[in-house]
Amino acid sequence: MGCVKINRMMNRHDLRLNLVSAIYQHLLLDKDLFNQADGLLEGKLSAEDRQYASKILYNIVQDKDSYIAKVEPLLKDWTFERLNYVEQAIILEAISELKVGEVAKAIIINEAVVITKSLCDDGRHKYINGVLDKL
Repeated sequence: MGCVKINRMMNRHDLRLNLVSAIYQHLLLDKDLFNQADGLLEGKLSAEDRQYASKILYNIVQDKDSYIAKVEPLLKDWTFERLNYVEQAIILEAISELKVGEVAKAIIINEAVVITKSLCDDGRHKYINGVLDKL
């Protein structure tokens, strides 16, 4: 009896995790964002999710500076560059997804909080939640 290979498409949570990872690598290593994302997402997305991911990435490439300018006043006594790269990536992904406008703000913020809890220090999810909620 042979094994059956299951080609599982990723869900939106997994998609967001992979986008955050690609954005993180882009920020940390100054690598091309689309190439980073293609390597992580290749063959794992439905056509609809591939289009959705492309919109998010395109927004970041085009509007990253304006996103940073928009979020910096909300960081209290911090600058965007002072945040660690993972937090920067989570914020950029969420802001871009908010701009796409296909998912409710509450869902996007909740996903950002869940991702922050899994990738960042304790308590940072509250900070990310507060910043994104003010947008």
